[in-house]
Amino acid sequence: SLMPLDNLHGGSYFTDIIKLAKIIQSKDDIRPKGYRAIELSRTDPLLVTRLNFNKRNSLGSTLFNFPQITFSDDQKSVSLAIHDFNTRHDLHWPSSFWSFRFILAIAQLPDFVYDEEQNEYRPVIPDLELLTVAAFTQWLSAVTAPPEIKLEAAFAAPALQHPGTTVIVALGIEISSVPMAATGTLTPHQGTMGILNCFV
Repeated sequence: SLMPLDNLHGGSYFTDIIKLAKIIQSKDDIRPKGYRAIELSRTDPLLVTRLNFNKRNSLGSTLFNFPQITFSDDQKSVSLAIHDFNTRHDLHWPSSFWSFRFILAIAQLPDFVYDEEQNEYRPVIPDLELLTVAAFTQWLSAVTAPPEIKLEAAFAAPALQHPGTTVIVALGIEISSVPMAATGTLTPHQGTMGILNCFV
């Protein structure tokens, strides 16, 4: 679901996802052990914000000005704003950089239940990963970045129309060691990402 940010993860996070799924699964007190559902929408969706997708440079250790997230009343669009942004104080990276950009990704994550006929866990609503939307800022100068960062991404149709779904809001930060005018030679996999918020 977060493929638009896939180049910004660092290190393995698969075991963390498995641990989180088991925590969510343990909260199912209806089904027998071994068949418990993974129902993020019914437990605590914000649990996924704890996932660290970049072991070397986590989002929390890179961005020191937490974005304001707004989910529209029609449940279609997510807006992100970073007020009073100052690159020197708010964006920390281990090495010097010239340019950067923000990527907002919104996705719909289904709960998973055990399907006895198929003998496997299946999403309550299939193909939600195809509905992911991403929005990008322009490449910004580390010296003259604007004090206000704004992004908006919108689904084609309203989300959360069926039980068992969660809207996930993720942010990526892509870093370039070259000036804005030469961003065609970006170093791949330089940056970080993380989940900021969830809505049910």
